Amino acid sequence: MNNLFDKKVFVTGILIFVAVFFLKKWFTKTIKKSDGTESNYVGHESVGFA
Repeated sequence: MNNLFDKKVFVTGILIFVAVFFLKKWFTKTIKKSDGTESNYVGHESVGFA
């Protein structure tokens, strides 16, 4: 039973990591300016960026 619990915790951790990765990718936008610097914005095209 202890082994099954450890697998559940591991799989849950992996699923949380994947979900956070895709949410970050979906909700952030990186724009490279003409002077070579990069700016990160939070938001989405349908909502707007801050």
